[in-house]
Amino acid sequence: MLDEFQPGLVVVNEFVPQTLALLNLLGSSITVPCVLVAHAVWPRSSRAHGSPFHTLLARMDAVLCFSAEVAEWIASFRKDVPVEQTSLACKPLAAPVVPLPMDPQLLFCGRLSAEKGLSTLLDAVDLLAADHPDLKLTIAGEGPMHRDVTDHHGENVTVAGRVPHGRVGQLIDAASVVCIPSLQESFGLVALEAAWRGRPVIASSVGGLSLIVADGETGLLVEPGNAEQLARAIGVMVGNRERMQAMGQAARARAEAWPSWDEHLREASARILAVAEGERRIAHPALD
Repeated sequence: MLDEFQPGLVVVNEFVPQTLALLNLLGSSITVPCVLVAHAVWPRSSRAHGSPFHTLLARMDAVLCFSAEVAEWIASFRKDVPVEQTSLACKPLAAPVVPLPMDPQLLFCGRLSAEKGLSTLLDAVDLLAADHPDLKLTIAGEGPMHRDVTDHHGENVTVAGRVPHGRVGQLIDAASVVCIPSLQESFGLVALEAAWRGRPVIASSVGGLSLIVADGETGLLVEPGNAEQLARAIGVMVGNRERMQAMGQAARARAEAWPSWDEHLREASARILAVAEGERRIAHPALD
């Protein structure tokens, strides 16, 4: 395959077990640089010495990632591999900003799974029920926690299920605040779209979310997994409509300064291609 295609560079877009199997199959026939595009911090069990991810990383000549958290994590594995960090903060498609709804509406949009911090969000909504009886939460997405979500809550929580990407903007427009309580997050594309649509975000201070959300300016950052802190942040936000509007406007203004997708792709491509012009490994040994 390599003889026929003759690539000048191999780019591995995130790690999956099949990637390692393919690289191992090709073995020493790979004589060109290899670059890993790392999107997220992998679970602790994946990080041990000798794990598939650790083995894959040993074959890479450079790594491109999208947040300081991932960059630091990669560096903890291999201090000799160049790690390039770039931003995914790009302008989404143009969209008008619509007024905030009259009643406080929270939105969660993402995979319904433990690492997304859904349990923390649901606990926070419970804590707010007495002081904010009109507070509503819409949960959009699907995943292993779907039954837990539907069984746990009543009329103040709406489970929308899987939502086509084209409707995500409508859900954001119908919300007062977008909540992203992730325990880990590579970047947070929902936060990008929320900013572009003029909505403040309350998010965990993890991964790329800390880069997208300017704490106290375009939203609020909270400790991951802390339901009490999240509840306080939501209460402060929904209790002051003027503050929500000001943060939403600041988020939109900040988003308008972001580069376009084309500009980002040109930057990322240039960083990846720079590896091909640098040191080349003569051969990669087959992996066990």
